[in-house]
Amino acid sequence: MKKLLTIFLTIFIAIVFTRFTCYGAEEVIYECYKKVNGQLIVVEDAGQCRPSEVLTSWNQIGPPGTPGTAGAGNMWIRHQGNAVPLTDRVAQVMSLIVPAGTYAISAKASVANFDSAVQSAYCALSTGDISGVELAGGAEDNEQVISLRDAATFTSDTAITLSCLTLNGSATDGVLTAVEVENLPQQSSLR
Repeated sequence: MKKLLTIFLTIFIAIVFTRFTCYGAEEVIYECYKKVNGQLIVVEDAGQCRPSEVLTSWNQIGPPGTPGTAGAGNMWIRHQGNAVPLTDRVAQVMSLIVPAGTYAISAKASVANFDSAVQSAYCALSTGDISGVELAGGAEDNEQVISLRDAATFTSDTAITLSCLTLNGSATDGVLTAVEVENLPQQSSLR
């Protein structure tokens, strides 16, 4: 049985290799498109299509296309590993200065609770996005990551800041990223 399987696989690979090397040599691939169900069948010759099929052909190597417009430009990123104390007032965790332009912005920080009681923690970007979590008290599961995303256009050099707040804790492992984009699509809200 194993010998039969080996022979079958060898023949199958030889057929596949032969077909693809033939296509590469001719640089034209012919297909028959079935009008009824849209199925495409690759054929070796242009005359192999049936009357109920339409012949299509294409090259493996086509002419070069026109260059597309770049959707993104430069990227600015800042990491912060040190613990920033959070004690019942908003604390700036990190800041990133970017030149004038339009940006997709993301940030994250790990916030921890040092109290034995449950408490809320919030982080916000200076561009407007804000998010919060409930932190467990005590020694277990009292740390969570808060992630933020926003977009903004600035007319001059601007500092984007990530700030956080909790009653008694810290923020660590912050990352703040700004990717320059060509433009931001207009979105409408559905109500």
